[in-house]
Amino acid sequence: FAAPPNPQTALPAPQPSNSRLGCGLLGCGGALLLGLGVILLFVLVQMPESTYNRLNPFTPKPPAGAFPAAIADLNLNDEVQYDRSFSSICACNYFFSTYSKGAKDVSYTLYNFKSEAEAKMHLDKKSFIGGGKRMEQVSDSRFVAVDRDRGYVQIAETAGKNMILISSNKPVDAIAFENGFPFAAFGVAQPPPRSADGLVDDALPVNVLMQEYKSDKKAAKTKYDGKMLLLTGTVVVTNSEDKLKPYLAFQMPGTKPTIDTMLICNFTVSESARVSATKPGTIVRFRGKVNMNTELLDIMMIEDCKFEPVK
Repeated sequence: FAAPPNPQTALPAPQPSNSRLGCGLLGCGGALLLGLGVILLFVLVQMPESTYNRLNPFTPKPPAGAFPAAIADLNLNDEVQYDRSFSSICACNYFFSTYSKGAKDVSYTLYNFKSEAEAKMHLDKKSFIGGGKRMEQVSDSRFVAVDRDRGYVQIAETAGKNMILISSNKPVDAIAFENGFPFAAFGVAQPPPRSADGLVDDALPVNVLMQEYKSDKKAAKTKYDGKMLLLTGTVVVTNSEDKLKPYLAFQMPGTKPTIDTMLICNFTVSESARVSATKPGTIVRFRGKVNMNTELLDIMMIEDCKFEPVK
């Protein structure tokens, strides 16, 4: 006869409880959430500030209409940026963008303060303006800073609780931008049209520079060497053959063309087309860096030249 089953061994194997299963699922879910959090944190750390500010609904926004699609004849070129670092420095909301069309380019920065007094205080400090500037058209609520070396201009003015900074390499472009600026977006009246008169530097004639150098090389070197100058003169020779080495040459009046009576002005490669199109006898205005330490002794040259509009 078969032995009867043992009651102890006949019992079914115990099954995991629902509580244990639930804890396992919670553990997996927690690990998954933790992993997603780490990934999100990594993405946020690697994300450019401009992208983060655009996606963050709490990022400060400029006043409505402060950055329209076009100002004067220039179009909004870049997305309006908010900069947290500069905002903390000026204790304001700092926004900036650029407007351009063809060769015209203007930078526009908006300092949005909590009060008109703060905006006026920031304007008066001029801490955002570097050294070596010539101040023009100065008033209680506006001034224009002109860079003596490169002719770069910055127009700073208050508009209600805001300070506006307009910057451009061309004074005429900056003034035209200001004249078309949407002051109504800041609750202030449109000011009378401004003029660029007095903002464009007077160009030094090439002949005068050459004569000073010939008369007293030591004094001329102290006065001009290494400086950016705005120059004007009548072209004698145009290099239109080598696009990588564009230059114009000038000659002292009433002299024969020799190494002592001519001045070579080397232009940047970006100006090759204009150099090629410039004919002898053309009067030009340009800005370049004076070099009186050339390998050829007693020879002066002008480097890194770029054309400027002729008055």
